[in-house]
Amino acid sequence: GMEVILNYNVMKSTDFNWDMTFNFNRMRNKVVGLPPSVSEYYIADTWLYTARGGIVLNGPTTSITGSTYARNNAGQILINPANGFPVVDATFRVIGDRNPDFTTGWTNTFRYKNWRVSMLWDLKWGGDIWNGTERFMTITGTSKSTLDRFTPRVIEGVLNDGLQNSGNPTTNTIMVTPGFNYTYYSLPDEEFLQRDVNFFRLRDLTVSYTFNKNLIRGISNLSAFVTGNDLILLTNYNGADPSVNGNTAGGRGVGAFGFDYATLAAPMQLNIGIRASF
Repeated sequence: GMEVILNYNVMKSTDFNWDMTFNFNRMRNKVVGLPPSVSEYYIADTWLYTARGGIVLNGPTTSITGSTYARNNAGQILINPANGFPVVDATFRVIGDRNPDFTTGWTNTFRYKNWRVSMLWDLKWGGDIWNGTERFMTITGTSKSTLDRFTPRVIEGVLNDGLQNSGNPTTNTIMVTPGFNYTYYSLPDEEFLQRDVNFFRLRDLTVSYTFNKNLIRGISNLSAFVTGNDLILLTNYNGADPSVNGNTAGGRGVGAFGFDYATLAAPMQLNIGIRASF
């Protein structure tokens, strides 16, 4: 792991001061040993449907394991010739890595006479998220992706008819209508994995004012403040919030961050208060 913190005083005068702090963090890890009889170890509390926080030898400790589409040697999805649906490989395989490429924090603090403004921006770049919420909504028919369930379609792939690894595999031409067969939406875990999730968010913004001393008899220091949390979020994540955790912060090991299952988005909050010293 590597963490770098830079502090810099941008401007300083009698009435005005601007301090900046920049934090950079990058972590890498690797599973270097497992018992010979264990092909995959997983954290039980991260097991959602079939995706889970599983690890394999020589892989990262933050990997996601789950089911995938069965494919031929050329990487094409195999289609069941009996019904036209994809063939699912239920073997647990590494499908993603929750560990981000890097994270940064950027704090700016401005002071002008009795006024003080402080803001913290967070940036996360990279890292995968498994969207169990979207999977649940897809299975129950409440996801937007199921609105066209009565539209016939042909799933791109090749038939699993014995010729799938030949020089001329059979292209799938079987028409299916998802609304007439619920098993269509029993998709593998890889379908609900979103790769390279980034976000840039205003974690908090505080504006405070310190009143002149001895303004009120018996009070040595008096100030008022307004704090806003999670006011701005820019992200490419298609779920509610990319800062997700399928468990509590007390989870052991590398925890369940990166697993989104009915996780509520961080609410926008506004706090108003007064500080006084007697």
